Amino acid sequence: LVNDGSKDNSIQIVRDNYKKELEREKIRIYERPQNGGVCMAMRDIVKQAKGVYLAFLDADDTMMDTRIEKQYNAIKEAEKEHQNQMIASFCGSLVNDITNNKGYTIDPNDLFRVTSGCFFGGGTGHSMYKTQDILDLGNFDTKFSRSADAAFCIMFLLNNGYYAMVNEPLIKYNFIWNEKKAKIAEEDGKNFKNIIYPIVEK
Repeated sequence: LVNDGSKDNSIQIVRDNYKKELEREKIRIYERPQNGGVCMAMRDIVKQAKGVYLAFLDADDTMMDTRIEKQYNAIKEAEKEHQNQMIASFCGSLVNDITNNKGYTIDPNDLFRVTSGCFFGGGTGHSMYKTQDILDLGNFDTKFSRSADAAFCIMFLLNNGYYAMVNEPLIKYNFIWNEKKAKIAEEDGKNFKNIIYPIVEK
């Protein structure tokens, strides 16, 4: 768990309710000294991770019990056919659109289609990567805020990465859109126009 400089008592709640898990390091807490935003928190997760694989989950979302198993199995199956590539996995999600008071399902393939009504998403909440692959590609780009995950997806694909899709919703994703997020998205959009994606020798 990365605490990105929060001022509430959420970390104390974890400490009070998961003492055994913390003692056995089933749960580890990394406290950032001050709030740095989504991208900095994701970078710290990658640097602090001890596992071979890394699946992200934002604090306001939940995941299905089978998420880790199914995405791991998708990666292992894809490795048989794509032996000389980095392999990651994407899953679908059930979206609770709080702003528009509606729900819908995201097909993971739609995140990569550039067609009418679809956009490139590449959210970390849907993904599972090998931790070392993220490190080898330079971790998440701090020029981005909300779009650091999408920028990393492009980097991954340009470096011959392959996504194994799990075509079912394994995440329950709460979505809110407001003026602050729109402004951040506008700034991220400008960064996409100027970014140069290096090809990394592995």
